[in-house]
Amino acid sequence: MGDQRIPLYVRLPADQAAAIDRIVQTTGIRKQQLVSDMISDHLTVGRLEITETAALPAGEILTVVEAAQLLRVEPSAVEARIDDGGIPARRLGAEWRISRIALMEWLAQGDLTVRDTGFRAAQRQ
Repeated sequence: MGDQRIPLYVRLPADQAAAIDRIVQTTGIRKQQLVSDMISDHLTVGRLEITETAALPAGEILTVVEAAQLLRVEPSAVEARIDDGGIPARRLGAEWRISRIALMEWLAQGDLTVRDTGFRAAQRQ
């Protein structure tokens, strides 16, 4: 363990915290050392290189079906909201593509229109 120490505060499920306490009591190893050893067994600190292909994580661009699955509604409800300008999307050929970030921002804004395109019905289920 290095000389410089940084405080780390975490909340664990009660059973995991109890397991750590049992290990400490049984082995006599300090919690700090135990946690440090567990992290070093599973964590490698290194350098991250970002390339063009890694710049956009997989799943950030959704199809209508994927957006519907994420929202837990029928694809027709997503298409209706795209058609009325509610959900921001781009058409590529015959297919719609939706940014996950834009979809989450739209969802966070709430339903600003009265028109029911299936979202309210899906939310009641």
